[in-house]
Amino acid sequence: MTTTPLACEFCPQPALVGGKCYQHRYRQRCKVLHCTNQTYARNLCVQHGGKTQCRFDGCQGNARRFGFCCKHSPTTRKLCCEDGCDSIAHARGRCARHGGGRTCLWEGCAMYARCEGFCQRHFRSIQVAAPQSVDPDVKFSKDELDMLSFFMKDSDAPWIEDIAVDKQLVPMYSWHDDVNAVIELDVVLADL
Repeated sequence: MTTTPLACEFCPQPALVGGKCYQHRYRQRCKVLHCTNQTYARNLCVQHGGKTQCRFDGCQGNARRFGFCCKHSPTTRKLCCEDGCDSIAHARGRCARHGGGRTCLWEGCAMYARCEGFCQRHFRSIQVAAPQSVDPDVKFSKDELDMLSFFMKDSDAPWIEDIAVDKQLVPMYSWHDDVNAVIELDVVLADL
């Protein structure tokens, strides 16, 4: 009668069959004497050559892509098309310095876009404050105004009353905190 060890040879999991857990049940030990690592390929662990080595002369690193280690692998990303520039191209074959980046959507800002089309400074400003001016020619439909008021329910937005909606009665929605219900309010918005 044979007994199985309590723990797996490779990990602390309980052994099921042959001294190995469920995850390591088909794994073998490295064939190098006194090595306790599991095999990777050709009955050798990674440390003893189970994984192919870098093709670069004199490098002992493990090969990853194209037979080279990460230090010696060829660059697959395109470089900027400007003469003498070694930066990675982002758009239109150019790096950000040579016109490959997007500029901020804020009118008059020449900084590069970082967050949702805005530079960091203007992205923070639109997160904190509402727009400084409202265009009087902009008209919102009933559905657009309903969505706008729903999403702006928690903010202090005095400018929302300044939006013109063609002198019509528009249902606005506000959130009732106690019941979590939407209450319809009839509000008349005047033209600017």
